[in-house]
Amino acid sequence: MLRAFVCCLLLLHAAPAAAQVEIDAHLDKVQYLAGEPIVIVVDVRNTGGEAVAYSESYGDVSFSVVGASRRVPPNIFGCYSGQSSRSTIGFGSHPPLLAPGETTSFKYLLKEYDLVAGQYSLAVSGRAGVQRKDSGTEPVPGAQFQRTLSLNVVAASDDELRRAFAPRVSDADGSDPTRRYAARAAIIESAPRFLDTLIARFAAEDQYGIAAIEALGRLATTESRAQLRNLFASSRDSRRSATVVALARVGHRDDTEFLAGVLHDPDVDTGSRGYAALGLGHIGGERAVQDLERALPTAPSDVRSSIATALGNTRSRTAVPVLIGMFGNNPAQDAVCSSLRTLTHRAWCDNSGGDPAAYRRRWLRWWNENGSSAPVFGQDECPAEPAVAPYVAATPPVVAHPRKPRVPRVTSLKPEAAAPNSVIEISGYELYQEDWNSQRVLFTQNNVEQVARRLGSRGSTDPRVLQAVEVAVPEAVTAGTWLLVVENNGRRSAPVTVSIIEVSDPVIVGISPARPHPAQLVRLSTERPAQLHSSVELVDASHAQWRIETAISSRGITFALPDEVAEGEAIVRLSRAQNGVERFSAPLTFFVTSDPFPLNPRAVARMMPVASGQWTDVIDYDDTDFDIGFELGRADRIEVEFRQGNVAVINQTTGHDRLHVQVPMGLAPGKVSVRTRTWIEQTASEWSAPVRFRVLARPVAPSIAWIDLGPTRDLAWWPGTNTPAFVPVKPGDSLVLHGLFPVARAVDLRIQVKGTRATYELSPTEVTGGVEVVMPAQASPGDWRLVIGTREGLTPLKEVATLRVR
Repeated sequence: MLRAFVCCLLLLHAAPAAAQVEIDAHLDKVQYLAGEPIVIVVDVRNTGGEAVAYSESYGDVSFSVVGASRRVPPNIFGCYSGQSSRSTIGFGSHPPLLAPGETTSFKYLLKEYDLVAGQYSLAVSGRAGVQRKDSGTEPVPGAQFQRTLSLNVVAASDDELRRAFAPRVSDADGSDPTRRYAARAAIIESAPRFLDTLIARFAAEDQYGIAAIEALGRLATTESRAQLRNLFASSRDSRRSATVVALARVGHRDDTEFLAGVLHDPDVDTGSRGYAALGLGHIGGERAVQDLERALPTAPSDVRSSIATALGNTRSRTAVPVLIGMFGNNPAQDAVCSSLRTLTHRAWCDNSGGDPAAYRRRWLRWWNENGSSAPVFGQDECPAEPAVAPYVAATPPVVAHPRKPRVPRVTSLKPEAAAPNSVIEISGYELYQEDWNSQRVLFTQNNVEQVARRLGSRGSTDPRVLQAVEVAVPEAVTAGTWLLVVENNGRRSAPVTVSIIEVSDPVIVGISPARPHPAQLVRLSTERPAQLHSSVELVDASHAQWRIETAISSRGITFALPDEVAEGEAIVRLSRAQNGVERFSAPLTFFVTSDPFPLNPRAVARMMPVASGQWTDVIDYDDTDFDIGFELGRADRIEVEFRQGNVAVINQTTGHDRLHVQVPMGLAPGKVSVRTRTWIEQTASEWSAPVRFRVLARPVAPSIAWIDLGPTRDLAWWPGTNTPAFVPVKPGDSLVLHGLFPVARAVDLRIQVKGTRATYELSPTEVTGGVEVVMPAQASPGDWRLVIGTREGLTPLKEVATLRVR
């Protein structure tokens, strides 16, 4: 028994592992000349008991020279664009096998380093190129390795370097394909100047790779640049763009004419044209700006984006107005905004939408006034991204007795008859609460239930407030009478009858606004509810055509007109696909104009009444008056006329949002007629239809509609139902107060926080949509009362909310 046990131990000890390798790494020479190719050899010995497959493509080996920087090509893509990367080439699916006890070697060329004379440490790590022959995804034990090698580089003369390269030059045209490939790769990587003609020949002969082309660009000699220009003329598109990139990265002024010619040539591929634009930007200066600007009228959209990026790299202030002129609702917009920021270190674009023409006018006015003294920068001085202070939202207070859900109540449907895959708006009470997942809308008929897809909602979760939910009619419902039921937390509303009609061809009956502007959001009304996933076909006065995606709601079909749509008569058709066939509505003709328009009368009809001499606000748009906000944004100036009897006073809106207007002094309490007009540069619109406004006998105090907290502007307080008991704050927190402020400026408000032992005066500033204040840094933990009034003291200070300092 003992003898058998010993035998088993001996057998176990003698039998090697099923698959095992041993790795060694070393340099192929003890010493290298500066500029000579450096080769790392990784030896793999099979120490296991079974053969393993080996191929360089299986490996993942990386190299790093400690204390030396990698070669980085010049960045022609701007401050906000990434550099391009190369992909690796794989090998066949039948690699050779390494038998037990055998050794193979992989040779790697050290790339992306231009080492001068010195002593270096070369870190080699990764996974050797072996894998199990029957299970390629399973790692071979021992294949993962890490080594540090001593690398000695010495200075050399040109003659010494030529002699060192002589064997590789001979192998580069030899009959052995492996040695030929390795020699050419080494010459291309090192790219000695005395071999530029040979490298150019490699570039011409290699119809698929671009490494030799990139090497010519790194050489950046008069001869290598001439060779690149010749290669461009004799290459096909994919390699032509590589030659242009190489020249663009050189950025030599003598290549300006060549790059400009490529950019302006409509027969050249768009990739090469885009890289030519970037090359001009890299060269920089006013001449480059002129060449880039001349290309804009005929440049395709993707080339326009490259032109915008290139303009941002020119370091020329003359590029700023060109970029401003390029701004619009088009694919180049992001590049325009990034380039403006690169050049000026100013944030021009805020992604708030609106009329691009209005932005262009305002930005040009600012640049004409300040451009001569404003500094300009290059992409070597990219602006730092603004730091955003971390903010942790306060944990909401626990509600001891949450409101129990009640039975939903549907009050109306709009429309009352709808086709499958169209949109219905359901109005009522208790239709949903905070948890959307607890709500369903069902279409039922003869015990068959179809669940509708929810699209959106409006209204507060206050049980006394009317709510609205939009849903898509299920595609599976058939024509006839169905019952609609809203289910909220398992409680179902009383059924409401809804008529399902057959899908019919779309018929457009109107457009709003009737005379829209370029870039404006418009709404089409149809004879019957439109289908989801419809699109519109638009033809403008210049016969340019667009296919535009739409948004479908119960109120109609909305889409944005292109920024570049021509003024004049335009035609729109609605399109939808049915059974794989596209069907169009009859065309609707309307008129596109860039003229200024007055605001919709609703804008001033909703102004809050105040006393004579106080200030009120033109009300911004809502979801029913989206045209108001657009006109507010595009106008250069907005005027409001107050007329009482024979007295008419015109005041201009002011403030951060240009919504603030003063009720003229001297008006008697009572009714006043109010109307608006807008200006674009020196052109005024007509006056709007007049509406009634009430002037109060006594001054009104400031009032707060809601409070936002912190840099993320989280809703923290509101009056009325479910008003929070307090606002959790920290010293230094910012609060934005929204509401009615009947004073000219934020500094005319008096805002305090009052504690049990101290009172602090706050300094209000105007921000978009409200007034911002900051909680004092010295505020101690506890409850503080937020108090607001006016500095002239016409109304008493009023306590608004409690702020609790943690």
